[in-house]
Amino acid sequence: ARRHLAAMRDTARSFHALTEAERNLARPITIHLINATAETRMAALAKNSPLGKHAESQLRLMNRLYPTGEPVPGQLLKVLQ
Repeated sequence: ARRHLAAMRDTARSFHALTEAERNLARPITIHLINATAETRMAALAKNSPLGKHAESQLRLMNRLYPTGEPVPGQLLKVLQ
């Protein structure tokens, strides 16, 4: 409530339009579809993911393989790059 008002105002005032330099630094994360092969493992896909610490769990969840499933050959998988 009132005790957080100053912090909220400071935060709101810190927003600004991106400069050209900031815009050039931004890299969107995009979803790509891949076909799984017999060698495709979720742990290996997670190592190359921009999702960070819990990438494997998040990729499994996105692909209906949570909590421990592995893809079958030919299965379409969503990965993030």
